[in-house]
Amino acid sequence: MSSTINQQFLPPRELLVSWLARLYRHGLTTTTGGNLSILDDENNFFITPSGGDKAIVPPENVAFRKKGEKQFQGPLAPSMEWPLHTAAYKARPEDCRAVLHAHSISLVAFSMTQCLDIQNSQHFREQGKKRKHDEKDDCVIIDPRVPDTRCLLSAWQSCGQVALVPYCLPGSMKLAEECQKAFETGATCVILQNHGVVTIGKTLHEAYDRFVSLEYLAKSIVHSITLESVPKPLPLSILQHSCNNNKKQSSILGEEHFLPGAINLCPSSVIYYQRGRIITSKEKEDRKSLCNFVRRAYKQNLITSSSGSFSCRLEHEYRSSMDNKDGLSFLITPTNVDRNAIQSSDLCLISNEIECSHHNDGN
Repeated sequence: MSSTINQQFLPPRELLVSWLARLYRHGLTTTTGGNLSILDDENNFFITPSGGDKAIVPPENVAFRKKGEKQFQGPLAPSMEWPLHTAAYKARPEDCRAVLHAHSISLVAFSMTQCLDIQNSQHFREQGKKRKHDEKDDCVIIDPRVPDTRCLLSAWQSCGQVALVPYCLPGSMKLAEECQKAFETGATCVILQNHGVVTIGKTLHEAYDRFVSLEYLAKSIVHSITLESVPKPLPLSILQHSCNNNKKQSSILGEEHFLPGAINLCPSSVIYYQRGRIITSKEKEDRKSLCNFVRRAYKQNLITSSSGSFSCRLEHEYRSSMDNKDGLSFLITPTNVDRNAIQSSDLCLISNEIECSHHNDGN
């Protein structure tokens, strides 16, 4: 079964504690720091409890508040940051169903950076130098307490421009109000000065992916600075082009479409398999091996939950003729699938050797 489907059927409490443990396991928060919340399909509010060891929170300790009620239920008090989570949901009712707050090392380092004069800081003296006329739109002032997502395309696509909230006491209504204002501007990631970061998403996976993408970017920028080099953002034209391509790809993959060069994207779902395409034992073995490599790379922090692509060329068993020297069939990782939980059925098959179009089954 697909990893995405598995997540959809997990009870809310189990879903929260599994993602919280994952944060801790990858060194992205402290033993007692960080909190997650979700809204279920009935708009009931689930949030991790206050205190305790984040690596081993029992599901029954997750706090719960029914839609329209003010009191939480559960054996432990909710996280002290519940006002912040509530404010995020209020600010973005259409696209916020999960909130993540954590204190990862690189992002906390950014949040502590002093910036008395942004315009005259070394970082912006370098970036603010006069450029050619066609590059003027790239001269955007970014607060150095916030990682510049323009430096990595994956961070830009996942996070967009990041917002900054001035220091407020943790758990305070003032912090919640400031975060709400930040999310209302359209930001999906907010740096809390001298504190940490908050990310939102339609799912916990999306909120987590934004968080790890931003932490990876922050860590990369910190390393580039130790090399006495100012991080160079990508040109605005490239960023805009990548966003347009993403939208186009989503539109293409939602329809029956044949890719250029007669290389067709074949559905990998169990439903498609039942329609007649024979999956050989060798392909099943290749799928399993490829998934194992992906998960290993993730556990070694070589890729994030949604970045990195792996592929595996299949043997020539699908060729209709041995004279077809241009035949090509290979498996490749899909977009928007959690690399830590990827399953064999999630992989995409791309081929110009077999018929990959959808069969007309009358539906």
